[in-house]
Amino acid sequence: MKQPINHIRNIAIIENAITDRFKAHHHENDAFGLHIQYVPKEQPFSLSHGEGKTLLVIDLRTAIEINLQSMFAFHKQLKADLTTAVRGIDFKNPNGIITFVDGVVSDINTQIKTDYFTNTGIYMLETNILKDLPAGIDWTDTDAVINQSIQLGKKVAGFVVNS
Repeated sequence: MKQPINHIRNIAIIENAITDRFKAHHHENDAFGLHIQYVPKEQPFSLSHGEGKTLLVIDLRTAIEINLQSMFAFHKQLKADLTTAVRGIDFKNPNGIITFVDGVVSDINTQIKTDYFTNTGIYMLETNILKDLPAGIDWTDTDAVINQSIQLGKKVAGFVVNS
């Protein structure tokens, strides 16, 4: 992070194998006024960031280019409780998809192409939803965080990134 991110001051980084290299350059209270919290795997966030603030969560295993300013504006515009960065992937199966019943082929479809969006492991959330999520949730499993938020009726948005 070479420049401050306007309006985003609270960052939680999920610890993994490369976190130590990142820590060497970015301390918990960065020169830009960022409050960086390193979260051990499977440890719930504390509310030390305070309620009513936006928290950026980053899994450093994800290598994508993302405009965090645009993501933050999108998050606020939609009044989302949680916004996850997603990227599109195209899936084209080179072989036919076979449908059969009791061992007898009834159809083959050779024109299978599907577009998906995949979770990048980067998300923003409003800290006030932390108290609603289950204690002990595995914060390294961003899919679980997103699913729990949806099940609780929280507004979850997807910000599309190109990478």
